[in-house]
Amino acid sequence: MAVKKGSETTTRKRGATKIEEKEKVKRTPVTEKKELLKIAEEKEAPREEAAIPAPVEKEAVKTVEEEIKAVEKSKEKRDVQASRKSRLVSLLLCFFLGWAGGHRFYVKKMGTALIMLFTMGGFGMWYFLDFMMIASGAFKDRDKLPLKRWI
Repeated sequence: MAVKKGSETTTRKRGATKIEEKEKVKRTPVTEKKELLKIAEEKEAPREEAAIPAPVEKEAVKTVEEEIKAVEKSKEKRDVQASRKSRLVSLLLCFFLGWAGGHRFYVKKMGTALIMLFTMGGFGMWYFLDFMMIASGAFKDRDKLPLKRWI
């Protein structure tokens, strides 16, 4: 069914004008691709406008990088990771039970603790050396972490 509106004739079947139907005939796969690309670009354009501008993103990245660097510097400044064992307890165990390797049992150094037990603290010399190392903070536990905490 055809209806005349002004100078154009429209069909009610598909709602398209005869001019549009003629244009469809002239279209080739290449032109259709180009039109689809244009439509896709037009749809993407508003998204780019709504996105955060590039300079703001760079500033955000810079601040995150600066925070990471600050955290790394603070880690470097801190002491070496310390053992969970108490230095005071180890020192007292060494003073009273050093000849039996009590302090070495405390820090889970079982092998050397047994040797100290059987040699009476390395004939007194090993016991004295461990006492000085614990007092100075150079003594380490089984995981090779220094005893830094006093309590």
